[in-house]
Amino acid sequence: MNKFKRSLLVLIEDARIRVEKTIESNQPYWQNFEAWKTKCKDTIDLIYGLSSRNLIEFNNIGYVALNVYATPKDNLIAFIVGMMTAKQKLEGFLFTVENFIDESEQIRTGIYPTIFLSRSEKAEKLSNRLKLFLSNLGATVIDVMEQPNLNLSLSNKITHYMRPCNCGIVLVTADETIISGEKREKPNIDHEMGLLEKDPNIAGKIIILKEDVVNLPTNYKEKGYISFNRSSFSDVFVNLVKELRGFGFY
Repeated sequence: MNKFKRSLLVLIEDARIRVEKTIESNQPYWQNFEAWKTKCKDTIDLIYGLSSRNLIEFNNIGYVALNVYATPKDNLIAFIVGMMTAKQKLEGFLFTVENFIDESEQIRTGIYPTIFLSRSEKAEKLSNRLKLFLSNLGATVIDVMEQPNLNLSLSNKITHYMRPCNCGIVLVTADETIISGEKREKPNIDHEMGLLEKDPNIAGKIIILKEDVVNLPTNYKEKGYISFNRSSFSDVFVNLVKELRGFGFY
């Protein structure tokens, strides 16, 4: 087995156990955390290089609440989110190692996005196809609809899971029909798009995938988007890669 793959599998399993034990005990599982984190950094360094974007972004993952007045609950949530983000990144690196890297080869220039996915409950099938495609590219996708609520308000949940992301994708689908007969997206999409635009890490790196029958709200009509028809959704993938590359990824 490739030595990089073997190391990543061990680190991913360690991350999974840490999340599991944290949830079971209702407190962060810090035992041997620094040793695990050091092994992660060393492995990423060997694969991508000391100055790679992948290592920098992994180092920027937070495991404690930044608020000076943070409560134990805030720190519990921050630790879980941090570990889940780290695990997803390691899984993305594992995909790359399994498919593109020989044991003697190292990638020095790869830049992989961590994507916050905004979508409605009714768009689950489309989002699953989208996430599979992005995962195959080595991206980390955080679908907030699939993350635990952790007893947070909707806005706080969104901002917590948005924190480690450096890119956003908004999947706009025809979920409602208003009085005029126009097809519109769910209100949560507008709310999340507004939060994405304000997030300093994402910094405007937002891709809108809009179903062709949807009429966007006035405040978003002038923004660029990729239009799609449900019957040929995979047609968006080529343009999606172009947009990601335009943001400096890959």
